[in-house]
Amino acid sequence: YTYPTAGSYTTAFIVLGGFWTSCLDYATDPIVVNQPSTAPTSITGTSTICSGGTTTLTATGGTPGTGVQYEWGTGSTAGTNVIAGATTDTYTTPALSTTTTYWVRRKDPAPCNTTTTAATLTVTVNQPSTAPTAITGPTAVCSGATATLTATGGTEGTGAVYEWGTGTVGTNVIASATTATITTAAITTGTTFWVRRKDGAPCNTVTTEAT
Repeated sequence: YTYPTAGSYTTAFIVLGGFWTSCLDYATDPIVVNQPSTAPTSITGTSTICSGGTTTLTATGGTPGTGVQYEWGTGSTAGTNVIAGATTDTYTTPALSTTTTYWVRRKDPAPCNTTTTAATLTVTVNQPSTAPTAITGPTAVCSGATATLTATGGTEGTGAVYEWGTGTVGTNVIASATTATITTAAITTGTTFWVRRKDGAPCNTVTTEAT
């Protein structure tokens, strides 16, 4: 007999005694049917974070079997770099500083002893900007001339843009001046220029300025 689903069943064995069909005896034998796991199909969670951040990942899809545990690891090959203690369907990463690929699979105990194939997800880690330390270019021009100025020092984060302006930092922003080098409009009076770096999500960094 084939049991259709996982569960606990009691089987009765009936014995006919002697010549009398009315003389019956029976024994019972409990049978537990375990269900094997099928593979997770994906990992959900925030897949782009800023350096130093963490993300919570969840194995989804497929079917967990009887007594299933999960196995998580890093790298592109399932079974390598196994993360000790990560045995549930959800895993929170440590603080990450580099882009990292995670995998997860399901493992069943006896009697099924199933190890499924793995789902993977690459967590991209963006780097935040640090502030420019100086502006290079001419410090004196003839009235009506322009100047080419370049922000130097510090580091550009992932997807960083520049913000240039004049006077007090954060004011008189120069529209469309979003690169490391700009050419000013004609200068007729003494003018202080400032520049800083800005990162988009997920870092959302706004650095201090150079002037």
